[in-house]
Amino acid sequence: MKNFEKKFSKGFTLIEIAIVLVILGLLIGLGASLVGVLTQRAKITEAREVVNAAVESLIGFATQTNRLPTLLEFSRTIRNPNDPWNKPLNYFVDPSLTSNPNHPAEGICGKKTTNLIVCTDTNCNFQIPNVAFIVVSGGPNYNIQTGNLTNPPCPTGKTCYRVYPQGTQNIDDYPYDFTRPEEYDDIVKWVTLEELRIKMGCQGAQLKILNNELPYGYVNTIYNAIIYAEGGVPFTNGNGKYKWCVEVNGTLPGINLTPTATSNNCTALPENSWGQADFLTLTGTPNQSGSFYLSIFVRDDQDQSGNNDNIAQKTLILTINPQTSSNSTGTIGAQISFADNINQFQENENNPSAVQVIGNTLLLGGNTGNTYGCFWFPSSYTLNGKKLRAYFKFKFLTVDTSPYSTGYADGFTFAVVDGNMPTNVCGSAGEGLGFLGLNYDSIAVEFDVYPNSGRNDPINYNHVAIVKRGTVTHNTYTLMGDNPSCTSNGCYRTNVTTWLEDGIEHTARVEIHTGCNPSCNNCGNNPQNYALLKAWIDCSNCNDLTQDYASNPTIQHCFQLPQTMSSVKFGFTEATGGRNQNIEIKDFGIGFY
Repeated sequence: MKNFEKKFSKGFTLIEIAIVLVILGLLIGLGASLVGVLTQRAKITEAREVVNAAVESLIGFATQTNRLPTLLEFSRTIRNPNDPWNKPLNYFVDPSLTSNPNHPAEGICGKKTTNLIVCTDTNCNFQIPNVAFIVVSGGPNYNIQTGNLTNPPCPTGKTCYRVYPQGTQNIDDYPYDFTRPEEYDDIVKWVTLEELRIKMGCQGAQLKILNNELPYGYVNTIYNAIIYAEGGVPFTNGNGKYKWCVEVNGTLPGINLTPTATSNNCTALPENSWGQADFLTLTGTPNQSGSFYLSIFVRDDQDQSGNNDNIAQKTLILTINPQTSSNSTGTIGAQISFADNINQFQENENNPSAVQVIGNTLLLGGNTGNTYGCFWFPSSYTLNGKKLRAYFKFKFLTVDTSPYSTGYADGFTFAVVDGNMPTNVCGSAGEGLGFLGLNYDSIAVEFDVYPNSGRNDPINYNHVAIVKRGTVTHNTYTLMGDNPSCTSNGCYRTNVTTWLEDGIEHTARVEIHTGCNPSCNNCGNNPQNYALLKAWIDCSNCNDLTQDYASNPTIQHCFQLPQTMSSVKFGFTEATGGRNQNIEIKDFGIGFY
């Protein structure tokens, strides 16, 4: 019988056991530290939710009562008055918004301004005015650091609260809990008066005057300007949406106001003495040069039974120059112009607001959605063998401040169409610009302010382009050939998304040269019947129609001129979809040479 030696497995040494214990300790310590970080993050997320919930509760309270809760009512108004660190939320509010209104117009819906401002930088250079209220959690450090500032740079009579970027060092503007400057970690949310009014469902947006400037005028030259307002609670009866009053320093020389209400103190003038109209117009022939200050007031119908209406005011300067500048007003050599022939044009629209004529100015869109309209001159003119030259000024009065050019829509075109097309024809609404769907040979310059990817528009940008045969999709076949691509010479934009919708007057010139060869590098007497359309945007000294404009065009396109366009009509088309727009076109002139 053999004896077998028993072999035993070797055990762990003390060193190995120690290493394992060290590793376990490190893992446990790391886990504990991660738990702390994750817990802190969870509490910060919860704090944001608590602040957001408090804001929604305050909006709900305001919706029911037309006021905000007082400081004493705050904790009873919101569901959770404490943040996740069990510290009470702070609430800053304009006291004028907490009073019980005796009339709806005395509550939040009747307010126009507040005394609260939020500053988003240390020096209060960047200010958010007319804040209704602010809700603050002190954050993980238990220290509320957001406080008020009443001395400069805060405007006189206002209270400013500085909200710093997270992590800003050595901050403590709130001395009522701790005085402990440290890293800023407050969780803050504020709501402006306009945001609150919208969320409450107050009638209309904030009442405001849209114009920021008046066009220059010239002695002994016809002058025309229109002042627009929007928002508030428009009148539903009478002669217009708003009531107007103007304070003038002296007498306007040869200029008439419509409506005619003027006063030395408009705010003290009884409401029934204000003039009612959709717009305030300035028309006439100035007989004296100089600068004249106009304080323009507009009021709405917020308080139907009293005097507590919304009132907006803006001061504008009317400058009348001593003599007419040939490149500033009207056109030179026009055969048809708004100055002489605007009443001969014929309108076709689905809404009376879509196309309006005030004096010698054409208004398109009417600040109304889902419209389309066309404005055609009824006579036909021979184009084949000639040159068409046209000039006009345009301004988008609906100023778009959205980052992606989507605040207003959709734009307009200047169109040249088959001379046999009847003037009761118009295209479709929305992105069709009133040009899409014209079943006649035609070519147009479109001023498109709402990008549509399905139309191959440059995304996020206003643009100007050449389009044909009732089609506004770029680089797409039409019966007159491809529309130019928006990467070609037939389409143009700047690097500013809303460069057309800036409230500033722009100039436009269009020429069509006929009798061109297929490449359009030789025009005049070529029998191959091609044509070259050229357009200039924001051109200078380009209103002389007696000669070709010499500079390089902004956009151009060579196309075969169909027989149906040997003679043509011309006009403007516009359309809106779900967004509104308001466009002013003036000083239009055209000629065939």
